[in-house]
Amino acid sequence: NMPSQDLERSVDQYSGSVANKVIRSRRSPKIWDYPAAVVSCKKNNGDNRIYSGRSSKPTSGMYEPLLEIALTRLGGVGQESRNGCPYTIGNCAEPHAANKLLKNTAAAVGLEQILFSTALRPRTRQVIPYCANCRAVFPSLTHQR
Repeated sequence: NMPSQDLERSVDQYSGSVANKVIRSRRSPKIWDYPAAVVSCKKNNGDNRIYSGRSSKPTSGMYEPLLEIALTRLGGVGQESRNGCPYTIGNCAEPHAANKLLKNTAAAVGLEQILFSTALRPRTRQVIPYCANCRAVFPSLTHQR
């Protein structure tokens, strides 16, 4: 199943806004570099609010409990993954975006209910494949490219 058009539009706009922020910040002494990836997500059941996130260093306890538990199964937030994935657990854009969705949704949401856009590299707009950690945590990603 392909990511929905509204998610693709959202991640494209978010990617552009992240890129613009980086370009603007180059003039200031505070260096703000491109995150490696950005992604957008929403619930799969008619709640059309979209949340976007970017890859960044995670800290233990920053994630909603449901997500923290799923990430901990891989070896722990901020740790190397047991499944051989080269990325630090919780560093990807996907858990950052999903965490915003979980924090802002009153009703309980299962991780299998979260749909994602394609992940993009803001510098180039290149599509980034979902990593093994994210596929292990978010069931919907196993059915997407």
